Amino acid sequence: MGVFAPFAVSVMLTAISVAGSAQGLSQNTPSTDLTAINPPPAPPPPSFSKDHLIHIDMSGASGLKFSYDPATLAITPDGVVRVVMVATSATVSQALFEAIRCGTGEFMTHARTNSAGQWVAVKDPQWRPMNGNNTSKHALALAQQGLCQGRSIAANDSAQLINQLTNKMFKGNP
Repeated sequence: MGVFAPFAVSVMLTAISVAGSAQGLSQNTPSTDLTAINPPPAPPPPSFSKDHLIHIDMSGASGLKFSYDPATLAITPDGVVRVVMVATSATVSQALFEAIRCGTGEFMTHARTNSAGQWVAVKDPQWRPMNGNNTSKHALALAQQGLCQGRSIAANDSAQLINQLTNKMFKGNP
């Protein structure tokens, strides 16, 4: 075996080098996934209709009522659900373009409507925990009413997810 040892080591090093290069792990290619650090920007807020809003049960919450427009609900390949939610009080309503990540139990507001009904992007949007000290628990309520099933999105596509939400078939805990 003494004669074959240098050959075996050479073959192993070559195999490791080839495998590393195939996985993008060569010395010239950084192994860090920059999309995890700097996620791509959100798409522009979609059009929505106040005529087709579905109420989110916010038992025991403030005087605000929250609803979402199912036509705006979209699941992205990276496991984010984006949706337009509408907060309504006795005198005013405001739309929010939000993202929910069931896998981490977080949400983010990308944009809000102003008093003229025009979208205004949130400066430096940040992921916030749904179980945190937020004044509004609307994202958590939507997640628990069927958007999330545990730490996963409760469906594989938007149509199936809308069906589950409207029928309230699942109760998840993000």
